[in-house]
Amino acid sequence: MLILGEITQVPPTTRVMNGNAAAISLVQKGPDAAFKTRFISMRGHFIHDMMGAGLVTVEYVPSQENPADALTKGLSSAVHRKARLLLCMSEQEQ
Repeated sequence: MLILGEITQVPPTTRVMNGNAAAISLVQKGPDAAFKTRFISMRGHFIHDMMGAGLVTVEYVPSQENPADALTKGLSSAVHRKARLLLCMSEQEQ
C-alpha cells in the first residue's frame, strides 16, 4: 500500500555543470534568447523547460576546476595532474 507522501514526493533537483558560459546563457533565456536561435528545434529547449519546472539547475564551472577537460582537451602536465586528482585517479607506481 502506497503512502500519500510517497506519491507526492518531489524529485531532487539535478545539477548540470557546464564550462560554456554562452550555452548557459542560452539555456537560461530559452527560445527567445536571440534572433539566431530561431533555428534550434524545440526539443533543444528541453533543459530550459526543466529549469522552469525546478527539476534542473545549470551552473558554470571554470576550466581550472572542470575535471572533464582532461577527457576532452590537450592539457599541460600540471593541469592534467590536477584534473586526475579531481577525477579521483591516482598515478600508477612504476
